[in-house]
Amino acid sequence: MDLDAGDDLDAEIAALSKATATPAQSKNELSGREVVYRVTPLGLVIEVGGIHFRPVAKGFRDSRGHYGVDLTLTAESFDDRQYWLSKPQEGPLSIAGRIEGPAGKRQRFADERRGDGEEVVRSGAPRQFKQRWPGKGQPKLRPGETLTLEVGLWGVHADDERERPVRRLFEVKLVGAQPPQAVVSPPTLDWGS
Repeated sequence: MDLDAGDDLDAEIAALSKATATPAQSKNELSGREVVYRVTPLGLVIEVGGIHFRPVAKGFRDSRGHYGVDLTLTAESFDDRQYWLSKPQEGPLSIAGRIEGPAGKRQRFADERRGDGEEVVRSGAPRQFKQRWPGKGQPKLRPGETLTLEVGLWGVHADDERERPVRRLFEVKLVGAQPPQAVVSPPTLDWGS
């Protein structure tokens, strides 16, 4: 299988999502959302309502020796409806998490929402959103420390529905070591601890 042939895979996933929609999904009610995680050859695909999200995380090391993560989230509607993502100044991703030091010391952090805005997501027109951690006022990851990012969405809604956050979208792990490799996965049971 050619991993660059994402169009065919996206179409197959969209067809599978439509075929396995629950009654609440087919009514397009985002209240009481069901989140479905699929692992594909191209990475994790997350289904929320009628939208597919594909997160990618790349670790980096800055000139001061601190580590960070560049996040890219591709979003596309698969049910022919328009959706809106809340997009404050930093971007649509709400990021919290923890840094653990070698001696077991833990430091929790969370970002703050600044500003308002919305971005539309449609069928047949994938959108990419990029954000970087650490953001303004967030701690730095030093060599030997482990980072766990808990990534959600500030808000999402379709048509005339009310906007609601998605608090548990995906998780990213990164160890402060060379080469920095970020790993994206579904949320774990210890989320928020």
